[in-house]
Amino acid sequence: MTVITRRPDNRLSRIIWAPGGKTVAQALEDAQGNLEEGRLECLDALRVKLEEIQALGRKAEQAPKLAIVQTLYSLSSEVLDMAGVYGMPELGQAAYSLCELLDNLAARKMWNWPAVQVHLNGLLLLADPVNAQPEARQHVIDGLRQVCRRVATR
Repeated sequence: MTVITRRPDNRLSRIIWAPGGKTVAQALEDAQGNLEEGRLECLDALRVKLEEIQALGRKAEQAPKLAIVQTLYSLSSEVLDMAGVYGMPELGQAAYSLCELLDNLAARKMWNWPAVQVHLNGLLLLADPVNAQPEARQHVIDGLRQVCRRVATR
């Protein structure tokens, strides 16, 4: 038996190693520039996701159907992804916390609207760049984690 090993073509590697090609620093700078170009578009999409979560959340005050909970989870997961790409760690942590809460509630076949509402409000607060005090943002994250722990032990 013959084993053939193939290395996939790596465009970045080709550019870096080509005579007169880019340096790694230049490639990283270009990548950062590309991210910045899409940042405004992403922030608009993020705002839309947060509005969808809020609207769906208002429909979920009374024990919602599983489909609504799953949609809330999916939207929150998308917010988590966007926050990670665009350097919004606190927003990502809040979205993760909401996913964790929803997962826990679904597994236990129960609903806790106040806990979900606190997370929805936390997402809005952390998505607003005006609320940029790192210490205050960390308090919000700590509070959301505390809510998750409390709900998990009930």
